[in-house]
Amino acid sequence: LPLSFRLIVFDTSLLVKESLNILIQNGIVSAPLWDSSTSTFAGLLTTSDYINVIQYYFQNPATLDKIDQFRLNSLRGME
Repeated sequence: LPLSFRLIVFDTSLLVKESLNILIQNGIVSAPLWDSSTSTFAGLLTTSDYINVIQYYFQNPATLDKIDQFRLNSLRGME
């Protein structure tokens, strides 16, 4: 499909690190979130969510070792 018709949707079980790589590779700044366990739209992932992640790990450096296991469905707990 042409680029204008491409839609990228992230499952909430995707790792935050992987989602950032996908956004960068495709030159987009946001993507809808899908919760496959409930088959519902879960929200919209934006650059402000990544800023929240950075702020969280800046304030909680002891948890930084778990960043590679951090999934999109955990973002709501950071707000």
